Amino acid sequence: MALASALLATLVAALASAAAPASSTAGASSFVERGRRAYAAGDYEATLGEMMLAVMEDPKSPEVREYLRLAAEGLLAQRRRAQARRTDALLEAYDSAIRLSREATLRWNEWIFQARRAARKGRPALAYDGFSRVLGENPLHEDARDGLREAKLGLARALAEGTLRLKKDELVYNAVLAYDGKRNQEALLRFREALAQPGRRAELTDLQIQSYLARLSPPDPSMAPGWLGQRSAAAPPRRMEPVRQPRSARPDRVAVRKPLPQPGQWAHAQGMAKRGEGLLADAVELLSQAVAEAPSNESYRGDLERVQAERERLRESRGAEAQRLYTIGIVLYGQGQVVEAVAQWGKAVELDPEHRYAQRALQHARQELEAERK
Repeated sequence: MALASALLATLVAALASAAAPASSTAGASSFVERGRRAYAAGDYEATLGEMMLAVMEDPKSPEVREYLRLAAEGLLAQRRRAQARRTDALLEAYDSAIRLSREATLRWNEWIFQARRAARKGRPALAYDGFSRVLGENPLHEDARDGLREAKLGLARALAEGTLRLKKDELVYNAVLAYDGKRNQEALLRFREALAQPGRRAELTDLQIQSYLARLSPPDPSMAPGWLGQRSAAAPPRRMEPVRQPRSARPDRVAVRKPLPQPGQWAHAQGMAKRGEGLLADAVELLSQAVAEAPSNESYRGDLERVQAERERLRESRGAEAQRLYTIGIVLYGQGQVVEAVAQWGKAVELDPEHRYAQRALQHARQELEAERK
C-alpha cells in the first residue's frame, strides 16, 4: 500500500513538471505560427512583434531568433527603400524649382537689360518701370534695387532741369515719383492727367500708364470712383462728439459692488490656466469640478470636452511614439544589440507605462544581460 502511494505521488509530480513547459511551448508556438504568416506576407513589423513575444516565452529557440534577425533586416530594407523614394521625390521637386528659378532669372535679366538700355538713352521712367517689375517678383534683387535708385535720381534731375519737351512726360515723371513715395492720391491724379494728354512719342505708353492706375486704389472705401476732393453720397456721416454736461448737472455717483463669483467660476479659471501650462490631467479635474458646481453652464462643459479631447490626442500620440520605440528596440534586439534595445524600450515605458509588451521586453532583456554577466 505504501509502495502504491509512493508510485502515485511520483507520477503526479512527473505529470505536473511536464505540463508547465508544454503550456509555455504551446503559447510560444502560436506566436511563432503567426510570425511565420506575417513574414511570408512581407509584414516584417508584425513578424517582429510576434517573434518577440515568442522569444520571451521560449528564449532558447534558434528558429525564433533567426526570424527576429531576418524580420529586422527586412524592415530596415523596407525603410531604406521608402527613404530612397522620398529622396527621389525631393530631388524631382528640387529640379522643378531649379527650372522655375532659371526661367525667372532669365526673365529678370531681360527686364534689367531693357531697363539699363532705357536709362542710357535718357528715359528714366521706362527704366523705373523695368526695375520695379523685377523687384515685384524678387524684392531682394541687388541689381534691380541699384537700378531703381538711379532711375529715381534721373527722374528728379530731369524735372529739376526742366528739359522735358512733352507735357505728358512731365506728368508721368511726377506721377512715378509720387507712386514711389507712396503718395497714391497724387500719383493717381497725375497718371490720369497724363493719360488724357496726347503724345504718341511719350516715354510710357498708355497701356503702361493704365497698369500703374490698376495698382493704385482709393485709400478710403467710402469714397466713390470720383473720390478726389469729395465724399460719396453713400458714405456715413461723421460721428458727432458727445456733448459734455457741466459737473453740476451730472447725477451723483453710486458705489458699485463687485459681483460675487458664480458657481464653478474659480475652478473653471484654474482649469484653463492648467491647460495653458500643459497640465491636462489637472485641467480636466478642475474643469470637471466646475461642471459639477454649475451643471447648466454649457461653456464650462464645452471647455471640459475640448480639454478631454486634447488629453486623449496627447495620449494617443505618446502611445504611437512608444510603439515606434518598441519596434526599434525589437529591430536592435534581433541584430544582437541588446543594450541598445534596452535603451529604446526604457524610453517607450517612460512615454507609455501601460504599453502591453515594452515592460515585458525590458525585463526579459535585462535578465539576459544579467545572465551574460554571471
